[in-house]
Amino acid sequence: MSSAYYKIFDGMVSFLQGAMFVFYCNKFLGSRFSRNKSFFLGAVVSILLFVSITVQNYFITLSGFELLFYLSILIPYCFLTLEGKWYSKLIVPSIMYLLYGAITVTFHFLFSVFLDVGSQELMYSQSIYRVILIILINVVFVFIISIIVTKYHGNFLLYGANEVFLSIILPIITVSVIFLTLYISMDSRITKYSKIGLALIAFSVLIISVIIINMMVKISKSNGIKTENIIMKKEQELYKSEILSNNTYISEISSIKHDMKNKMLCICKMITDNKLEEALYLCGEEQRKIDNAPVIFTTENIYLNSILNVIYQKARLSNIDIKFTVKSYMTDVNGNDIITVIGNLCDNAIEYLAKNNGVNRKMFVSLNQRKNYYIITVKNYISGSVLECNPKLQTIKENVIKHGHGLRNVRNAIGVYGGTLDISEFDGMFIANVILEVPSTTE
Repeated sequence: MSSAYYKIFDGMVSFLQGAMFVFYCNKFLGSRFSRNKSFFLGAVVSILLFVSITVQNYFITLSGFELLFYLSILIPYCFLTLEGKWYSKLIVPSIMYLLYGAITVTFHFLFSVFLDVGSQELMYSQSIYRVILIILINVVFVFIISIIVTKYHGNFLLYGANEVFLSIILPIITVSVIFLTLYISMDSRITKYSKIGLALIAFSVLIISVIIINMMVKISKSNGIKTENIIMKKEQELYKSEILSNNTYISEISSIKHDMKNKMLCICKMITDNKLEEALYLCGEEQRKIDNAPVIFTTENIYLNSILNVIYQKARLSNIDIKFTVKSYMTDVNGNDIITVIGNLCDNAIEYLAKNNGVNRKMFVSLNQRKNYYIITVKNYISGSVLECNPKLQTIKENVIKHGHGLRNVRNAIGVYGGTLDISEFDGMFIANVILEVPSTTE
């Protein structure tokens, strides 16, 4: 194979390497933009990485510049265009580079040992062995990173500062050890068996680091689930305390009804005595009391009554016009689950309408049953597309650990009933639609 062919091969590999890094960062974290815009930005960054790798291969021989160029391009790309937590945008591209480097060093070790060729010579020679080596490195990298992305996509959450710190520092230490063993192996005085020993050390450190990071993510995920359960219980307790306060509203209604009976007698007497102005004034006073009185739901389900009353009061306090359509009482659904699902969906709608000025302050809540399925729908008007700006509906509140669990709690609650949550937008409205199997049909 001539020198020109090797250069073409190196160029193709450099471009594919940059494209791989961009693709898997995008796959792991998710893009903020539409598919076309995301593709364009990814192509631009891939070309920048290609130019960077080519410059390093032919013009810069100083150690360390490769990592500097790589991170200076890919980390800003992750922060500016991709979703995810800040530490994910640092860890993902860093680990991806370190993983590629570790695979490269490991296979250089193996090839140099079995071919009895120096690592430095193998790295820069124009031979068929180098071509096979490069192809093998990239195939193994794609295989491993695909498994990692499949397993941890959307689940890479670390809740503690120590976990974030360890997930950053551990890969750095690991690859430092691997590169150190590589430089030692380049010494001409190192025997073949010493190289094998160094390769085993490097490989063992890599495996141990992978196991530790995997355990750390699992522990963090377990802690996250515990946190979610605690928050869900606190949320249910809060709703229950609000539900108990409905006794005040019920007493208020009872007082109005009792008072109205006496007022009606007085109004009738005034009309009989031809005191029409006094009767009209008294009618107006009673109308104002009725308008200001809370709506009381009296279905067969006390939990449903209570949560709907609480939601009505919240909407009224925020000057939101709320309409209810209740055609199913869901008496065979757990009361806490009813509170969690309806409460969270309605709270999100109320919070949006309360914070956005100029939007039509109306929302609609409907509960229906179609054959063996309950359908809960909460709709509210929006000033612009919510899903376009925040497709994953991640919380925008500062404390992510304490907030952002609403829809997750809804999914957890409806999962018991084989339920689904569908989020959509239509005709200027944000629509949350929950479908539950009637419990009696799932037994």
